Amino acid sequence: MGFNSGGLDAVVDRLSRRARSGIVGVNLGRNRDTEDAVADYAEGILRAARLADYLVVNVSSPNTPGLRELQRRAMLDDAAAAV
Repeated sequence: MGFNSGGLDAVVDRLSRRARSGIVGVNLGRNRDTEDAVADYAEGILRAARLADYLVVNVSSPNTPGLRELQRRAMLDDAAAAV
């Protein structure tokens, strides 16, 4: 459950080596132990945007502590402004 990934470095590395075919999306979530969720999303977008056809900013994972807090309007506004 949760985000089953090797992390942003692994995703960016794998996507940068692939042959471009098909449609690829990247699902971005904050790190479980982050102190600045907005910065996590901004870094993910900056690093993955050139490698994907679309990005998903995931603010709803019941298995990631505190992630639903990002659904508050103020947090969403901050995240949108940052990216």
